[in-house]
Amino acid sequence: MPVPYYPDEPWEVVHKRMKDGKLHMILQSPWDEQRVARFKFGFELGVDPDKRGPLSANERISYEIGELLGLPVRPIQFYTYHGLRGHLAWAVTQTAKPWSLLDQMIKRDPARFLSQQDILQRMFVFDLFIYNHDRHEGNVLVTERSYYGAHDVSLIDHDLALFGTYGKWRTHRWWSPAWNDPGIFIRIPEVKGQISRFEQLESAVEEIESLPGSKLDAIVDGVRELEDDYLTHFEAHTIKQMLSRRQETLRDTLRQWCMSEALF
Repeated sequence: MPVPYYPDEPWEVVHKRMKDGKLHMILQSPWDEQRVARFKFGFELGVDPDKRGPLSANERISYEIGELLGLPVRPIQFYTYHGLRGHLAWAVTQTAKPWSLLDQMIKRDPARFLSQQDILQRMFVFDLFIYNHDRHEGNVLVTERSYYGAHDVSLIDHDLALFGTYGKWRTHRWWSPAWNDPGIFIRIPEVKGQISRFEQLESAVEEIESLPGSKLDAIVDGVRELEDDYLTHFEAHTIKQMLSRRQETLRDTLRQWCMSEALF
């Protein structure tokens, strides 16, 4: 279930830095040193309008959809720190590694070593559904439980999914056929190696198809109810349209892509 919303919960800063125009801070509960979260400013810094967007809302909506699908997404909570509006992401254990640092043996045979054998296929379909083109190797974390398997995966950073930033649509609008190419959502080479036919993706597609449109709309509307200045009416309407259209076309898009890839 989505995390409770505690806008006034206090935190202490233990680390702060700027990266790619975004403010990142690691916060710790003053009462529990094991309770750690990452704060990200919810809107791009600077004056470039192309780099602005409902980043925190994208994160929260993606989390709630991922939670419905049983995916290992991290809880997201809106938060204001010293006047800066953003969101908290519950931190992953310090033993987690980004995909790029994993042992090659795990990368070659993820179904054998990961606790969810089909997680890469489900992640891929999820990213296509929410227009997440930012699933690079740093946005998949793996916690090694033992050398021989049952490693847990965490999917993080969905602020550029869904509406993303206004600059995301500069070249192609969200309804453009260019966004119907599943290949642009693969930034981790090993994901492609796990897909050879549509049947490997069908169960993940069925999970998304079974989500009631009213439930998806309610998630988007619920984010506006939590913090209406995090998501404008136009942005919310656009996200609803995106999800509805993608849900209708997801099966055919992936089936055709799998058939075309099999020809090469």
